[in-house]
Amino acid sequence: KRVYQNLIDNEIEILQKLNYQHIVQYYFHEFDNDFICMALELCQTDLEKYLENRNNYSGLTLNDIEILNQIT
Repeated sequence: KRVYQNLIDNEIEILQKLNYQHIVQYYFHEFDNDFICMALELCQTDLEKYLENRNNYSGLTLNDIEILNQIT
């Protein structure tokens, strides 16, 4: 459990600092004995659904380069 504590702490620190339009917003987290629960922004869709229906999507439109950046 504690092996990953530094990684978890770093991830939370990074998420707290991020504030970009195309990145899911972090709100807070809670620990219990075995788990960490994070409250994150609810997305309108996921990348797979967006790609399947990108011609019909009325929200944000991404070009091919932006899509590749999202999955890397």
